This record gives sequence, structure tokens and C-alpha cells, in this order.
Amino acid sequence: MPFVPTSPTVPAVLRTFLSARLVRPAQAFVHTEASGGLVLLAATAAAIHEARTRHPTLPVVGVEPALKPAVAASKTGRIGVIGTRGTLTSAKFAKLLASLHGQAEFIVQPCDGLAHAIERSTTLAIPETLTTTETLALCARYTDAMGKFGAQPGEIDTLVLGCTHYVFVQDDLRSLLGPSVQLIAT
Repeated sequence: MPFVPTSPTVPAVLRTFLSARLVRPAQAFVHTEASGGLVLLAATAAAIHEARTRHPTLPVVGVEPALKPAVAASKTGRIGVIGTRGTLTSAKFAKLLASLHGQAEFIVQPCDGLAHAIERSTTLAIPETLTTTETLALCARYTDAMGKFGAQPGEIDTLVLGCTHYVFVQDDLRSLLGPSVQLIAT
């Protein structure tokens, strides 16, 4: 399925054009024999039940924040999770978090504006120096709010990137958090 930016900074006419030229043909493709399945990213995974109802013969897979791999990877048992507010406040995420109760301490931080800043940088080709400054500032603000990162007891040693956009700021996060913190992409 093609990526269509949802940011309010992307003009509606562009979103409409992209939808007509990319999304609708991709949806039609879902109904052909050539389609092997449908993958819903984190922001749309909450709609997985509806997708499975609409396409009962099609395998539908939803991407969710990688909490289970983070539990296996963490040495301190303190795991940070960053994501969009929509994902981190969804019933689906709450259920996932509850299923891991007692296995680790999760520090959950909604990152309002970060996905849109990343979208602007990748979709609208804003000069790298402007975007890097904005995304780095947002990354610093949200990780600072979570507490101390590191490999010592009591520190957050693993950070789950709970939005598929966040892989684009992995380098920023690594520079902020240091080499002892594991980043796990969704």
C-alpha cells in the first residue's frame, strides 16, 4: 500500500491526488488474486478488525509497537516507548501493554508532532538543516521527559520506536541517548 502523508501541512489537493492515483488502485489490487495480503502500519493497525471484516479471505497483518522484543532485549527491565498519541492511547496498545504486566517497566511517551515533522522532511523535501534541527529538538524534548537512559540499574536501556516514521530519526536518537541504549523499530 502506498504511503500517503496525513499531515495537515500537506495540501488537501495533494492528498486527494495521491489518494486517487495511488491508494484507490492499491485498494483495487487487494481484490485481485495477485494480492498476497494487507499490512497495516501502527497508525492504522487499530482498524485491523474492520479490514479483516471487509476482506475475509485476505491475510491482514497489523504492525504494533515492538514491546515483546524489547522485553527480551532489555537488561535493566526499564523500557521506553515513543509513539503517536493515537497509537499509545489506543485500546489495542493498552491490551498489548497489559499482556506484558510484570515483565518490565514501560515508560510510555507520546510524541506529538514528531511524525508530522518527519513527514515534512521526507515528503516535502525541506532542507535537511531545518528538518534536522526540528526533529532533533522534538526527540530531545520527548526523551528528556522519560528519564535517564543508559545501561545501569534503574536506567532505560531499550527504546521502542512505536511509529514506523521514527526509523528516519534513529541517528538523532542514537546521538541523544548514547551507544548503550538499544533502539527497537516497529
